[in-house]
Amino acid sequence: MAGRTREELEAENARLDLRVRGLEGELADRDAKVAERDKRLRKLEVLVEELRRRGKRQAAPFSKGNPVLKPRTPGRKSGEAHGRHGHRVVPGRVDRELEAALPGCCPDCGGGVVFDRWAEQFRTELPEPVPVVTRFRVGVGHCAGCRRRVQGRHREQTSDALGAAGAQLGPHARAFGHWLHYVLGLSFGKTSTLLGRLGVPVTAGALSSGAQSTGLALVPTTTAIRKAVASSAVVTMDETGWRIAGWGAWLWVATTAGHTAYNVAWGRRFADATDLVPED
Repeated sequence: MAGRTREELEAENARLDLRVRGLEGELADRDAKVAERDKRLRKLEVLVEELRRRGKRQAAPFSKGNPVLKPRTPGRKSGEAHGRHGHRVVPGRVDRELEAALPGCCPDCGGGVVFDRWAEQFRTELPEPVPVVTRFRVGVGHCAGCRRRVQGRHREQTSDALGAAGAQLGPHARAFGHWLHYVLGLSFGKTSTLLGRLGVPVTAGALSSGAQSTGLALVPTTTAIRKAVASSAVVTMDETGWRIAGWGAWLWVATTAGHTAYNVAWGRRFADATDLVPED
């Protein structure tokens, strides 16, 4: 700075002071913006946590928030323009008919009652579940020639097991249990409880082992579906996350106009895709 006058130095100093104040102002603005952003972030974190808790199963699953001091009246609003009235469709068949005859006198004043017309009311009800237990008398004998054991088989039997394994579930009850578990998502324990309430006592372990045997029985059907998918002119494939005993896996799907095949694999590589649909 040699050779510069005092006036020049003071002007330079003033310019630098002005620059510093400008930078300090910009820094203050940025600090304010960061503080506002942090405030918004904290609000979003609270909202996310609240949504996460609401997403979990609660003791009151239909709760929609905090109580309201003056809640609105539930149901449809009064007036003409409140939408179409819904009602149950009249059943397509009638299994039995009952008559609700007029009383002998008016229930209010005791006067005579004059018949005007018949009106109709319909009610659809589930029947009382009554399990059907079948006892098969199985003929057991032996061959007179080779002395080998011979056992009879009725067309409604689903197994040749006798003795300790002679009490079994019928195909409809077993299929209903598998449907409750695999389609509706009930655990084997809850499925066991429901079937027990319907009069079909069965343990969760029996349902699990029955599901394994059913899966083996469906191998030929699965093989036929895969062959149909592989021979189709157009195949659409996709994969989504899956869990096997808590471990991450992938559920692969291959679908055509008439068939859909599934396969659970550990990965989402090309080799996993060709495990469901051949490469060619």
